[in-house]
Amino acid sequence: WHYWQDGGYGNSARNRAPLRRPFSGNANPTFSQHYLVTPSPTIRLFVSSTFSDLKAERDALQREVFPRLKQLCLSKGLRFQAIDLRWGISEEAGRDNRTMRICLRELRRCQQDRPKPNFLILLGDRYGWRPLPEIISADVFERLREHLTAENAKPAEILSTCYRRDDNAVPPIYELQPRGDNANWHGQIEKPLLAALEQTAQALGLDLEKEGVTIGASATEQETIEGALKVPDAPTHVRAFFRTIEGLPDPAPEDYVETGESAKRLKKLKDRIREHIGDGSVRRYCVPWRGDGIKADDLKEFCEQAWEQLSKIVEQQIATLAKVPPDELEEQAHQDFGKERCRRFVGRGEPLERIAAHLRQGSGEPLAVI
Repeated sequence: WHYWQDGGYGNSARNRAPLRRPFSGNANPTFSQHYLVTPSPTIRLFVSSTFSDLKAERDALQREVFPRLKQLCLSKGLRFQAIDLRWGISEEAGRDNRTMRICLRELRRCQQDRPKPNFLILLGDRYGWRPLPEIISADVFERLREHLTAENAKPAEILSTCYRRDDNAVPPIYELQPRGDNANWHGQIEKPLLAALEQTAQALGLDLEKEGVTIGASATEQETIEGALKVPDAPTHVRAFFRTIEGLPDPAPEDYVETGESAKRLKKLKDRIREHIGDGSVRRYCVPWRGDGIKADDLKEFCEQAWEQLSKIVEQQIATLAKVPPDELEEQAHQDFGKERCRRFVGRGEPLERIAAHLRQGSGEPLAVI
């Protein structure tokens, strides 16, 4: 109060008057309009792709497309954020085997009650990294371990070493433990254990989707399932870009092209994407091989296609939001704020239940919360 009174917001009577009103019980529209700002809706676009082979495309989007989208949104009262987790996951999180949890958590934040678009898929000729499941339900884990023990003791021993049971979870789970600084983790532990788990799951006839366990899917496929394939209205706002490289040497560089089982999985993933979001939401583009990779100058067509597709969805969202009354936008902003702050809130179960019971009874008696 002294800050306002002493001139922190201007020392004229005109400037001080609106700030006194709330303390006098008079929060009229003049105060709320000028000093209570409703947060702007934010479009958070999650970019999903394999990393090393599509680095040029991600850089081009950051340089040529996302700034234009940001300006478009700002001009219409929105905010824009591109979520590129090349820079969002620390080495420590990777060593702790928390990469997929972080990726999928960020993806869900992009989807949660926000304007579209919120998911962009970039695919080339690599299926990508296939991580071990970070969490397995206790029932499924013990069935897998029992079968592995009977078939091959070594993978069963690795499995028991890598996972630890958590009885605090309801229902209980087994959680993948940190790998630390083990330089041989991917080759000596992750790949052979993942192959053994896949074979065991097939032998047991497990319905992994029903069991809520992902075994064998690449990180990019897991993101695509959550960001597109599980989303009913994905055709209206999810966009995919499939790249073909012309003039590749023989043999093709492994950093850009995968063969064998990975190539089959990639083709199946692309087919699922096309079937779900439709050919109209998939764009294909070709770039030449330049001896050591992809060059930025060859991505102009890709950038223009990305701008055209994404800006169109943004414009549609702006038109939809323009039809929503201001009081509903403000109410939604309050709800979003409350959900975000309550997301990790735990505790006070008994007092909250007593308050809820009082409200359900509708007795009309006052309830004091101190």
